Amino acid sequence: MRRVEELLRVLLLAVLHVFIKNRKINTAGIDLKQIKKVLVVRQHNERGDILLMVPMLRAIKQKIPEVDITLITRNFTAELMKNNPYVNEILIYDSKNFLKHPWTAFSFFKKIRIKKMDLAIVPSTVSFSLTSALISHFSKAKIKVGTNGKHFGFYGNTDFLFNLNVLPIEKHQVDLNLDYVRILGIDTNDKQHLVELTEEEIQFGKNFIAQNIDKNNKLLVAIHPGAGKLPNRWPVEKFAQLVELLEKEMNASIIVMCGPNEKELVSTFLKSTTIKPVIVPQIPIRQLAAIIKQCKLFICNDTGVLHIAAGVNTSTVAIFGQTNPKFWNPIGSQHLFVYSKDGSCGSVEVSDVFESCKKLLNDF
Repeated sequence: MRRVEELLRVLLLAVLHVFIKNRKINTAGIDLKQIKKVLVVRQHNERGDILLMVPMLRAIKQKIPEVDITLITRNFTAELMKNNPYVNEILIYDSKNFLKHPWTAFSFFKKIRIKKMDLAIVPSTVSFSLTSALISHFSKAKIKVGTNGKHFGFYGNTDFLFNLNVLPIEKHQVDLNLDYVRILGIDTNDKQHLVELTEEEIQFGKNFIAQNIDKNNKLLVAIHPGAGKLPNRWPVEKFAQLVELLEKEMNASIIVMCGPNEKELVSTFLKSTTIKPVIVPQIPIRQLAAIIKQCKLFICNDTGVLHIAAGVNTSTVAIFGQTNPKFWNPIGSQHLFVYSKDGSCGSVEVSDVFESCKKLLNDF
């Protein structure tokens, strides 16, 4: 079946190649002052992936302050990009809704075409999306920046879909995203994430803390023992040992968070410890971010919420197993990680994580 899908994809690309002609361009001839409207298509990745793209958006705005940036993403990730100062408009790509209500698809593509984009960027850093590439083409942007899908295991050559192609090489995800604008002479030294909360959301976080934490205890530490990928989970019993050390030696108040399908994980955690942490109920992701913002430290696995914590400027300690933190951990001295020596999160020692926590709690 997979072989059939690959052959159909090659056939589709061959047909598209007949009709799509993107003339390769010389970057030396590009006048950035003429770029007024930019389309960024990132509808095929997770929350952490889109937050790692923020420095690329920042770089564009720093270089061309008056530029209008439209971001295409999905509802799942759009929540975290609301109020972002580097994005002028967010368009939601909802394929299921498009199939159910075709006129919504017409409206979606009409909005893109009407804006008359000058530049379209498809920053592929973990996977390639033919849909994103075709949206870029439909925009009729004069300059289309992307990459060849074969670099991400996509079956077939997709170079013809763009007139500027980036060669993705192994480096930090922030820098890999930035390569898609560095090709145009655009860059930034500010590589921090950003989740821009409203005053109302920030107040929600403050109120939650005031209602659940003793006002005399100023040292708030939040943990998130879950992860969508099971191999990325540090044993919950080790999280329990860690928080007992934090409470005993640092006099920390512990806040526990989890994903919608991780209630059993929290139950196991509570059975493994004698402390009485504050358990955050299932709430919208931006409210969760607002609570994290009030914490001195956030401890978690290699998962999307790590980048949310970095986005609200909370110090983080992350436990990495099979993924290399050199390419994925948030950039900055206030974001530490403990990396498994054998690729298994279970081999990471509690004492090593605790030492990283102490360092951040003492330094920041």
